Amino acid sequence: MPDTQKPDGANPTYEFIDEKIPEEFHFHLYFDTGSGADTRDSALAIRKRLVEEADFVYQLPPVREKPMGPHQWPIWSIWVDRAEFGKATLWMARNHGPHSVLVHPNIDDGYADHTDRAMWLGEPRPLKLRVFQDH
Repeated sequence: MPDTQKPDGANPTYEFIDEKIPEEFHFHLYFDTGSGADTRDSALAIRKRLVEEADFVYQLPPVREKPMGPHQWPIWSIWVDRAEFGKATLWMARNHGPHSVLVHPNIDDGYADHTDRAMWLGEPRPLKLRVFQDH
């Protein structure tokens, strides 16, 4: 991350997008809100730690507080290129805590990318695969 950016991964609207970095792989860390199972704070603490500690290059879109696309829970994500995939996977494997993380390539087929080509860190969660009906 460039020194000109002030890290603030705990702020859900904070983002770092550098379109020169191909988003070849997505990591989606899931969290729950409300109903006694609120894990948002711990998810944002992990995100903040990522911003402060990660030794790999990534894109960091804002936190998605509402389910979107195939995801049935709120998420925060990082996008990395092929060269950074190993470092990103190792960091997430060590730091995801109690959270489920969907890791998938971003190739050309959303359905296959989120199913056959995907892997999970932590407990797998069901996806709304109907969003890929035209696969």
